[in-house]
Amino acid sequence: MDVIYITNTNVIELTGLTDEITGLLVNDAIVAARLQYCGVDVSGQSWPLTLDHLVDSPLTATYRGLLESDLVLTSGQQYTAIVTASSGSMTGTWNCKVLAQVRPCA
Repeated sequence: MDVIYITNTNVIELTGLTDEITGLLVNDAIVAARLQYCGVDVSGQSWPLTLDHLVDSPLTATYRGLLESDLVLTSGQQYTAIVTASSGSMTGTWNCKVLAQVRPCA
């Protein structure tokens, strides 16, 4: 399970977006994300969050967005990051569990 650090800006990323039929990487998708707890969007950020395609990643089809540092999160609580990608008539959705934690000292 991935970790989201409380009071930190966090990166949310989708890498290797692939067309399941052709096997080709998809570099022209519209990708958006939400962070939810029990089906409700977490406060502290406007949703949905658009993930930008990284122009230097045509060989990896990577999309990235930033989660705000003022998200209202509870340490030890599990949240769901929902990422949706659309390209042409195809849509894919990923539901990823993340755990909120206070960043420890190194």
